Amino acid sequence: MLRQGRGIALAVAVALAGCSGQTAKTGPGPGPGGGCGGLTSCGGRCVDLASDASSCGACGHACPAGSSCQGGECLCGPDTPDSCGPTAACVNLSTDATHCGDCATACAPGAACQYGVCACPVGALVCSGSCADVTSDPSACGACGAACATGASCSGGSCDCAPGALCSCPPGLSVCAGRCVDTSTSFTSCGACGNACRTDQRCAAGTCGCPVGFQDDGTACVSIATGAHCGTLLNACAAGDVCRAGGICGASCGGPLFLSHVEFATGADPRDIVAADLDRDGHLDLAVVNVSSSSVSVLLGNGDGTLRPRVDYRVGTYPWAIASGDLNGDGRPDLVVTSPGARTLSVLLGSGDGSFQTPVAYRASRDGAWGVTLADLDGNGALDVVTANLQDSSVSVFRGRGDGTFDPHLDTSVGAGAAPRGIVAGDFNGDGKPDVAVAVEEGVACLLGKGDGTFQPFLLTTLSADPAYAQAIAAADLDGDGKLDVVVTRAFANTVTVLLGKGDGSFQPPVVYDTPSLPIAVAVADLDGDGRLDVVVIGGTNGAVLGQTVSLYRGNGDGTLQPRVDVTTPTSPTAVAIGDLDGDGRPDLAVPAGGASVSVFLGQCP
Repeated sequence: MLRQGRGIALAVAVALAGCSGQTAKTGPGPGPGGGCGGLTSCGGRCVDLASDASSCGACGHACPAGSSCQGGECLCGPDTPDSCGPTAACVNLSTDATHCGDCATACAPGAACQYGVCACPVGALVCSGSCADVTSDPSACGACGAACATGASCSGGSCDCAPGALCSCPPGLSVCAGRCVDTSTSFTSCGACGNACRTDQRCAAGTCGCPVGFQDDGTACVSIATGAHCGTLLNACAAGDVCRAGGICGASCGGPLFLSHVEFATGADPRDIVAADLDRDGHLDLAVVNVSSSSVSVLLGNGDGTLRPRVDYRVGTYPWAIASGDLNGDGRPDLVVTSPGARTLSVLLGSGDGSFQTPVAYRASRDGAWGVTLADLDGNGALDVVTANLQDSSVSVFRGRGDGTFDPHLDTSVGAGAAPRGIVAGDFNGDGKPDVAVAVEEGVACLLGKGDGTFQPFLLTTLSADPAYAQAIAAADLDGDGKLDVVVTRAFANTVTVLLGKGDGSFQPPVVYDTPSLPIAVAVADLDGDGRLDVVVIGGTNGAVLGQTVSLYRGNGDGTLQPRVDVTTPTSPTAVAIGDLDGDGRPDLAVPAGGASVSVFLGQCP
């Protein structure tokens, strides 16, 4: 493949045959004086083989379109620095719709290539292999597959059945706002057109209700698998007891927390993971980013701890981190993925059935975004995207518009050489405005939000003067004082550090716990059902094999942790998501494992 500044070396013989049967030579030639004056005779004309694009290095060796001849080698120019195909044609993989991201990927008809990712024009999406204008296409009105009823029109992404129009639907469906709707399952028209369920409810048999394992207290769906509400909303367990499977209170568990794991296939080289109910069936699902295959794998849960075969969505090159939330206010979970290799942020809007619309790419910071989190930083009711930018030593805010689109990013420095990686959002000073904490080389940088999408100057909590590759960060109230604390892993120090919050954006002196080598991910949850938060650290070595350990630290409820218990995995773990995957009220672990799989560890405690 040709690259800018790199060419194909040509072996040129002194007596190489030229055009029209002539012999390439220097010296005497067809000029008036009988020579070419130091050039080479090719096809009856004098040629500089070092710079002539039609005879580069040898007579008749023409350079591909978009390249030039320099020193007898064909070089692609700065506008088309890549080469593809048997003719080594010069292209730009960032902008060429016929070679988008790589030589083998062609964009759908009507789509353009932006930053190595195919994208349709504004208002259009890739539907059934081509760009559809979802603002006016009745077969894809507002989203792919969102067809209007027969006889209805589409305007501005909304279906309309004009007065007097004969709009109709197949048997079993009703015409609601110009669309064909199954009112027995529709979240927005449950039982009748326009009868919308709350965002935490589901629609079953035409009735809005809470998912399995939850009961409605009149304002929200509340879990009935906790000590405060065990089996029913009114049944609270005694102090020290926990809610066991079946809604029965009992003593907390002292045995192993998890059963042996089961693996499920993902794309190549999975790196990060998120758990969410992507298809709104009451069961947790998983979305995994895959570095080597530049994709997101969606694995829908069956509710028993098993997962359905994955469905992959292509995103920018070298995807690294993922987050989930409702970005457009439709009650359906969406996904956000950072791709530092492509220097993009990909947004995948959910359809509510576990599938996603074609990813839309946004230009990230100069050298790409790494970590990602979501929060409504400007108080407009729409989630914003916040990224940690490793090379730029900054944090970027993409302000959400409420419709799933975002403004260009605004950057805030976290200090020269800070190299931020992990990032988490939360209210660290108790003023009701979301803040951000970032894992940086020397410790933790806390950026207090002003409530308008911008931050005050960052507060740095130094863990050591020597950089130790602070990698991952999580936030939770570990000591139960109502103030957010943080837990951060430091890969080169082989530690996990607890910083108890003071409630003003600063932290108490660090308390450090040892980990296996190279800890790269961390999460917090009550794993043993005792009402105290525990910590999970991913990565490292158990003393023999690099990167094959999940470490569990039980919390004491006062912000301190018990000595770790290591669980060895057969392949290298890279991240962790915690949630109830089998519906038994116990937290389970989902861990991306090196190669092409995710491991599920089902909880058995309490």
